[in-house]
Amino acid sequence: MFRRFIWKMLAIDQLEKRVDRIDSRLDATEIQCDAMLRRFGGYKHRTRQELKLMDEQIQDLIVACEALVERSQSQQALKRAKALLRRLRNNGARIRNAQVKGA
Repeated sequence: MFRRFIWKMLAIDQLEKRVDRIDSRLDATEIQCDAMLRRFGGYKHRTRQELKLMDEQIQDLIVACEALVERSQSQQALKRAKALLRRLRNNGARIRNAQVKGA
């Protein structure tokens, strides 16, 4: 009882809930990115329009992932968010390279 009171006074409950929400968002973003990148498949034989749409989707996810990096409360969540951000940026670069080669 006393411990619960101290936790509430120190707002630890709120911090734990915030970390849980961030972890949930990170989980959802990872799942979404993985599914999207699998659907994309290869970039080599795509039309310019398809590549442009893919690039826009990747850029939207990069913005969302950057926000997760800024809000990460734990080192584990920060590492996961940064790894996801690197993966998205890598795929974005591959898409842009495919656009240049297809031009």
